[in-house]
Amino acid sequence: MAAVAAMPAIIKPPPFMTEERKAETDTRLGAMSVDAFIGAWDALQSWPGTRDRAASITTPTLVICGELDAPQLVEAARWLAGTIPHATLELIPQAGHSPQYERPALFNAALRRHLESNAANG
Repeated sequence: MAAVAAMPAIIKPPPFMTEERKAETDTRLGAMSVDAFIGAWDALQSWPGTRDRAASITTPTLVICGELDAPQLVEAARWLAGTIPHATLELIPQAGHSPQYERPALFNAALRRHLESNAANG
């Protein structure tokens, strides 16, 4: 995985990805096992029981994803939000895989909206 992390990016990084955050992401990816990477990549939709478990969630759920994340992950976020009853999907504009770091104000605003709209349900 260290070799994968060291490969040049095939797409340009999101506009708000700092060099520090990119280096941190590369370090984490480089330390991950191949099995963990493949498992994480495949788990969401292909793990047996995922659809049933997601469909049985009754807690108000917010799914957040950067609109510039890998297309497969954006699609997985859409699928998850569509599978969990009454889930909300927030696609953070001009953010990739780490919208909480790349666009913290937008991420926090989405989280705040979700928490405030569901405060009475607690």
